[in-house]
Amino acid sequence: MPEERMSAIVKAAREKDQSAIPALITFLNSDDGAVRVASIRTLEVLTGQTLGYDHAAPEWKRREMIRAWVEWDKQRTTPSASETTGPKG
Repeated sequence: MPEERMSAIVKAAREKDQSAIPALITFLNSDDGAVRVASIRTLEVLTGQTLGYDHAAPEWKRREMIRAWVEWDKQRTTPSASETTGPKG
């Protein structure tokens, strides 16, 4: 399974695939350190940030950092109020 994840991560990085961001966030919780490193590096390529994620941190600390990524992704994908209400007039 880590090989499949690594292939998906490499493909997302190569294609600069923004739609892969949710999966990359999920991969940050992998038991495989190489998958975590590749995921955060690809997220950094795609978003320009790491949000302080440390692939080598203890699991409990990584969970906190992953929550920050999940929150970031929600904000990124939730339309703003002006987008949902349309033009006024």
